[in-house]
Amino acid sequence: MREFLLAFQNLRRRGLSLRLTALSVLIGLSSVILISSIGKSGKTAILQTMEGIGISGVLFTHAYSGYDGISFTRDTIANLQSRGLDIIAMPFSLNTTEVSLLSEKASALLWGVGENVSDYVQGEILYGRFPSVEEVNTKAPVAVVSESLALQSFDRINVLGQIVSIGKGEEVQEYRIIGVMKSPTATFNALYGDIPDFVYAPYTSLKHYHDMNTGHILVKSSVLSDSEIKSQVKDVLLSLYGRNFQLDVTNLSQGKNGVLEVAELLTLMMSFSAATSLLVASVGIASTMFSSVNERRQEIGIMKALGASDMQVALCFLWESLLTCLLGIGSGICFCWISLCIVNRFTSLHNVLDLKITVITLLTTLALGLLAGTIPAIHAARQDPIDALKNNL
Repeated sequence: MREFLLAFQNLRRRGLSLRLTALSVLIGLSSVILISSIGKSGKTAILQTMEGIGISGVLFTHAYSGYDGISFTRDTIANLQSRGLDIIAMPFSLNTTEVSLLSEKASALLWGVGENVSDYVQGEILYGRFPSVEEVNTKAPVAVVSESLALQSFDRINVLGQIVSIGKGEEVQEYRIIGVMKSPTATFNALYGDIPDFVYAPYTSLKHYHDMNTGHILVKSSVLSDSEIKSQVKDVLLSLYGRNFQLDVTNLSQGKNGVLEVAELLTLMMSFSAATSLLVASVGIASTMFSSVNERRQEIGIMKALGASDMQVALCFLWESLLTCLLGIGSGICFCWISLCIVNRFTSLHNVLDLKITVITLLTTLALGLLAGTIPAIHAARQDPIDALKNNL
């Protein structure tokens, strides 16, 4: 306890040196925690956005549908299911277009979907619903818009029954809004700028887009694995349209996992880079403690002359090192919390301190702080009291 009190008194005398050393610890600690926490929140946001976009399952694409006139329709799906395949499938189209609500115009991604769109889109419907079987069969001009498009034009989210114009020039068509969906790209917009929002309509009603862009089928199954879907559905489609039929197959779930793996790898690499600042901070602690030992040789000599043991002298300097480290840790945790609150305030991300990473970083920082203080403490304990007093006379 006496060693602790003496170390505490010495820290109060160090002033600027103490603050600068604690600042180095703060920077190293907060770098690791902030990068890890924001990286984890970013990965979660990417996952939620990709799930909100709703592209899941296995995608079969005939890129030349606009040239050879072969488009995927309900007859294609009926043929697949007649072969005994336990699947659900949906033809769809995808186009970049212009939409108008009242006098407001915006770019959007126009999805032509079927009645089972809810099997593929996990996004949240805030008001209304997706197109029904009857609306798809009758080519009804109905649409589901994102909440951001609704707010942009009407300053409210519930815009059911309003009219949205889709297309440009002579291709403009009017659609009645039957649903409002939570904007799946809101997080990306906050980070990367203006990304087109989504509009969903029955693929059968998109007269100006239908012939050119229904060369897509999304397939899912509760029984078959993705690899089985790829091989079995591909075989059936090639038997229907010929072995030379141009068909691309993409496992979208695998693609999503790939994106998440890349995001995790980038976060890990940045965390390791930030961890080097912890090593720099430990070197700073060691340098400061060595300077303290040299400046206080006379004090060490007096302590030993009064009967202090080598262990007591070493403990005094170890406590100084540990307290400096704890000051940096406490300040670093407060800085991280304030920083995350600021990020949360001005973005749509929801960042929280990653408990696991925080605990590991704290323990690592403490270990480095003790290690950095051990060598100077041993050096102080080995001081000869006569030489220490003689050199300072």
